[in-house]
Amino acid sequence: MNERPKDTEANLRFLDWNHKCTLTFTLHQPETEKFTAINDNVYVVRQMTENVDALLKHTANKVQNVLENHLKKDEDKENQTQIDLGIALKNKNKPINGGTELTNIQKFKHMTFSILNCMFKVIVNAPLIENIKLPEVIYTGHAVQPALLKAILANHEKSKYFWYKSKDKEHWELIGSDYHYNVAEDDVGYYLKFKCLPINIYSQGEPFEVESSGIVSRVPEVPYCPFQDRQKETPRFLTGNQFRVVSYNTLSCRYANDQYNYCPIEYLAIDYRKQLLLKEMFGYNADVLCCQEVDNKIYSFYFRPEFHKINYGSIYNKKGNRIPEGLAIFYNKSRFSFADQGQIVFNLEIKTNRTMRNIMRIIENDDEAYDTFMKQPSSMQFILLKSKNSNQTVILANTHLYYHPDANNIRLLQTAVCLEFLRGLHQKEMKKNTNVSLLFCGDLNSKPESDVYKFITEGAIQYTSKSFSTTLFIPFSLLPPAVRRSSPTMWKTLRLA
Repeated sequence: MNERPKDTEANLRFLDWNHKCTLTFTLHQPETEKFTAINDNVYVVRQMTENVDALLKHTANKVQNVLENHLKKDEDKENQTQIDLGIALKNKNKPINGGTELTNIQKFKHMTFSILNCMFKVIVNAPLIENIKLPEVIYTGHAVQPALLKAILANHEKSKYFWYKSKDKEHWELIGSDYHYNVAEDDVGYYLKFKCLPINIYSQGEPFEVESSGIVSRVPEVPYCPFQDRQKETPRFLTGNQFRVVSYNTLSCRYANDQYNYCPIEYLAIDYRKQLLLKEMFGYNADVLCCQEVDNKIYSFYFRPEFHKINYGSIYNKKGNRIPEGLAIFYNKSRFSFADQGQIVFNLEIKTNRTMRNIMRIIENDDEAYDTFMKQPSSMQFILLKSKNSNQTVILANTHLYYHPDANNIRLLQTAVCLEFLRGLHQKEMKKNTNVSLLFCGDLNSKPESDVYKFITEGAIQYTSKSFSTTLFIPFSLLPPAVRRSSPTMWKTLRLA
């Protein structure tokens, strides 16, 4: 049986996440005395709450613009009159009532769309690949996957994937049929091509393919690194009641870009960096590692399984629960057992946690800070570990504060949210076990002379903006012991001056 040509199909998609309805089709018309040949893609967007008449009217306007652009003579454009397009949307060969809301037509199974004597079979909710990018550098000995795959209505498990290689980008050899491909030694010197056939429970979409910009190469030799000198200070694991904690920002692939133009691209590539990262982290012989800017895929397919091999457990949280880089904590299972975990997103926690209401008052009264604070997906993850050597509970917190160099007050507020939440968590755990320790780690984007550092180490800081000034206090129970002994200040709630 011959398949229906794709150019006689129109795609009608209902995008629930943004409440939009899209109609796409390719308009073919032969050359005439008045018009040049037409082979244009038409894309129409309407709200799902609009009706069929609104969709057809907007489509007609789009097509009239296409016709105008294909007029042969400029003077004809001035005298151009509206052409009867014969536009219609039907189900079972009967016109659909123009007042029907668009969201109600997606249930129709036999729709057709016609315009300019062209009839299209309407395909509802066909999957679509919008864009795919491959890594700029591909190394042998490592699994490769798309650096970006942007799809609409596609089911990842049902879709089909294919990998090819070629010396000349003309003759391609099929080498893989999975989302990931393990690049082999005999692929060195070849270009790779990735093809995706999007599929969902309704139908199959148009295939999308992309070729690598460069050839597969071998991973450069790992040089002697400065961290190897630092590792001389940590030759072995600690024992007894002592344990070592390391905090490390791994630099997400999302940010390894032109801002590091002093570094050759082959060394920015994650397949090169990840082996160095692991070598450095392992070499510190730490019982706990708190990492920031950890890519979701690198955690899932590299860091987690590699740490699992040496008997480490781990937790991971995307930034703001949505961005595919985030926070990870790895812990030595021979020293600790897992008890609990969680994450707070600052701009959400401050709205729902009543103990944060005084911090919220500060933000609401600082016009400069409010919008910036509420837009940031910054978060803090925490894990509760039970020591296997004692009756001690350890609360480990890991965060990555807002990066902007001019956002000192935002980082102060984010720190205040972290510490207020940890105060409550520490208080709760103290009711179960009085032997509770707290470690607050992370990338604070702050130097020792910064207000954030002073706030944490000294227990209080003056918060100043154009609108007002107030003092931030750290909960007394979380003050460093030296500060607690020297200061009579007990816990005071954050307050406006």
